[in-house]
Amino acid sequence: MVCADWFFFALFSLFRFSLSIGLLERPLFIGLLWALATGDYDICLKIAIFFELAWLDIIPAGTYIPPHLGAAMFTALALTSLYGLTDTGQIALAMTAGIPMAWLGTRLEAKLRIGQGKCHAMAQQWAERLGSGPFPERIIYLSMLRSFATSWLFFFVSLVILDLLLRMLLGVLGPLLDQMNVDWPHLWLAASLGGLLALRVRRAYAVFFSGAALVGLALIIKAL
Repeated sequence: MVCADWFFFALFSLFRFSLSIGLLERPLFIGLLWALATGDYDICLKIAIFFELAWLDIIPAGTYIPPHLGAAMFTALALTSLYGLTDTGQIALAMTAGIPMAWLGTRLEAKLRIGQGKCHAMAQQWAERLGSGPFPERIIYLSMLRSFATSWLFFFVSLVILDLLLRMLLGVLGPLLDQMNVDWPHLWLAASLGGLLALRVRRAYAVFFSGAALVGLALIIKAL
């Protein structure tokens, strides 16, 4: 299943802009799909709830490119399945590894939009000829194929790097995480503070991340 996640990630990347299918890109749907494929409903849906709460206000609209929720979800699910993680603290580490992927995925999509200018120019040339001749559908197919292939390669390389990183972190922090007694209600409560980030105010961001850092530091000191 973990090998197939590259395909599913690339496929769901198309759902963001190439194929508009509403809320099927949301973490809850992705978590349910992964649970149906693996049979691990408990952990998959708990991870989905965490990311859903964290990015409850993120809805694609207009020219705004939101964080790539699919990248974060698939990374967390893939790493959790790859290592067979069941401890909440260790799963939290896998989810933490997936969060930067949301922002990297957004940067990738911004680059793709710039790189697809040639396809846009071809479509514009056809429109300027007042639609003489059939519309060249290959422009759309080429654009979608480029997005799919680029997303697949991006996720494959990123997952290989994160796999090596998580393996080292589990070896170093694994015993410490076991002693911290982190449970899912703690993670969901922290994720629900994502509504604070919806304010789009830098001070709110500063308060959120400072508070998270202090709580994390307190838990580490307590475990030591």
